[in-house]
Amino acid sequence: MANILVLDDASLGFRFATSRLAWPEVIQKEKSHNIDWVILKMSSPVASGDLFRLLSKKFRRKLVLVVSIGDLRREEVGITKGLSWERTAQELLSGLHLNARIKNLLNCRHLIITFSSEGALWISRDSNSFENRLIFDPAFLEGEFDEEIDGRAFGYMSCLVAGIVNQLIMVEKNKLDLGVGIISGLSAMRLLNREGHGIVGPDTPKFPYAKVAGEILSASSEFSIVNIPTFTSNVMKKSNYWTILEDSLGCSKTACAPLYGLARRVALYGTRALTRKMHLEMHKQ
Repeated sequence: MANILVLDDASLGFRFATSRLAWPEVIQKEKSHNIDWVILKMSSPVASGDLFRLLSKKFRRKLVLVVSIGDLRREEVGITKGLSWERTAQELLSGLHLNARIKNLLNCRHLIITFSSEGALWISRDSNSFENRLIFDPAFLEGEFDEEIDGRAFGYMSCLVAGIVNQLIMVEKNKLDLGVGIISGLSAMRLLNREGHGIVGPDTPKFPYAKVAGEILSASSEFSIVNIPTFTSNVMKKSNYWTILEDSLGCSKTACAPLYGLARRVALYGTRALTRKMHLEMHKQ
């Protein structure tokens, strides 16, 4: 079983060296070989503070950063919302590689950026090589699922972290598929949004721990995972623009078979046809 340290940096002074006495002793020791993974849930302002600098330097190959797209947008990073998953993902990658304010977020083993409960960008880094994946629900764009439910709850990002931790604990390092943990965490976020903290009444509202745990162990929501091309400075040019459908169908830059068949399946079966198609294509890879 893995030894995992989870830190929640809500930007309330905990991230600064003046609070060093409150930091776990294990991260301050000269040798910390007994830690397998360090997960840092970070709030705005991101990629800043003494704690982040220590972790990104000392635990870079073991560090998993979790942050929301909302916190990144507070850093004046130009990322569109609601146009398409492709555009949002590519603009986010561009900002991470070119914007000096947030590029230090890439100094970790895994970076997970959530788009509410509708999806996440997952970036894995091995030395200077990056692997970019988009996890998303083809039926919704960012924020659309949550808009269908009145009210908000507390603890969404904690649900995601719990899903990731469960995967890190259960799976050997050389067989790790963090995507499974991210999907279970996103599904738990949706359940929390539906359940809330209880019906207003004589009982004290409380976090639905048991239901969230059950959702993490057996996710009920379906998501697709697609690889995003490696970032280049001209990736947003029309000639290099990447689309999820063409990529999942194996289209080249110059030619692609007509999408009539897929369009017919979507008309007959709805967006679930997209989800299943992409799962099959990813499985073949």
